[in-house]
Parts: sequence; C-alpha cells; structure tokens
Amino acid sequence: EVDITALITGLGIGGLAIALAAQDTLANLIGSFIIYLDKPFQVGELVELGEVKGTVEKIGFRTTRIRTLDRSLLIVPNKKIIDSNLNNITQSSQRRVRFEIGLTYQSEPQNILGIIEDVKKAILAERPLTDDDLTVRFSEFDTSSLTLIIIYYVNSNEYDIMIDVKERINLKIIEIVHQHHCQFAYPSQTIFIEKN
Repeated sequence: EVDITALITGLGIGGLAIALAAQDTLANLIGSFIIYLDKPFQVGELVELGEVKGTVEKIGFRTTRIRTLDRSLLIVPNKKIIDSNLNNITQSSQRRVRFEIGLTYQSEPQNILGIIEDVKKAILAERPLTDDDLTVRFSEFDTSSLTLIIIYYVNSNEYDIMIDVKERINLKIIEIVHQHHCQFAYPSQTIFIEKN
C-alpha cells in the first residue's frame, strides 16, 4: 500500500528543490546575457567587485573567473556580478589615492597649516601625472593623533605609475613633516600623575 500523502509531499519537496536550483541557474544565465549585452568589462580588464580587485580571465555562462592581485582565482556567479557595484579600473582615466596621516598632539597649528600647504605643493609638483583636484585637510582629533586627510588623483589607470607617484609623494611628506618640526603619531597614551 502506498501512502499518497507522503508521496505527494516528497514530490513537492523534490520539485521545490529542483525549482530553487533552476532559479539560481536561470539567474546566472540571465546575468551572463546582461554581461554580454551590457559589456561592463571584458577579458583582461582590471575590475573591483566589492572588496575584491583582479583581472577578468574568463566570462562563462554561469560564472566569471577573476584572478585577484594576490594571484588566487576567484569564481563569481554572474548573478552576483550584476547585483553588485562594479568598478572597471581599466576603463578609468585616473586612480584615486586616499590616506590619512596622524601628527602628535604637540604639533603647533601654524606648523600643521605649513604641512598642509607643502603637501599640496608636493602633489602638484608631480603634474602632469597628478590632477589639480586634490584635498589636504586637518580632519580629526583622533584618540592619539591629529589627523590629516590626503586625497589626490593620478592621471593614469596603470598601477605601476600610480605606485611610483605615490611613493615619491609619501617620501616628500616625511621630509615636509620633519621640516615643520612635527612628528608622526602612533597609538599611545599619556598618563598624568599628580604629586601630593
């Protein structure tokens, strides 16, 4: 004797599992068509997808293969690619450099202003490799430092050019901070002991 209710329930659960698997496969297939038609990137281009940055090696029907900067192979479902923010670095004309430096609390306001002006000059001295659009500002009173934010653009999407410009500017920033009699901060605490 066959339990009809159990059979129908079993078929229902099996059918649901097949439908869910088909839905995922269909979403990835639609994703591959969107990638093919929209062409947000091509094989060989450097892309950034969330926290991942790498070179597209293969675009398949279900997945896209990305070789990350640390040389590992990342296989991303096409559905995830079309649902995420994607930055195609190869198609960019510039690279943005953003970082912060911390100065000790003993730094004098006029020295900080001098550092800001000289860092701007150091960035602009790299023209035409750097853009006129830049930011160098005193931004925060951090727990152990006075924080300067530095943002500028390198007029190339090539990593090697960007890192060369960044290195020259970074070395110049070290000189500038010392010339203005300031020091870089590191996480620290000062304890004051009161004598009776």
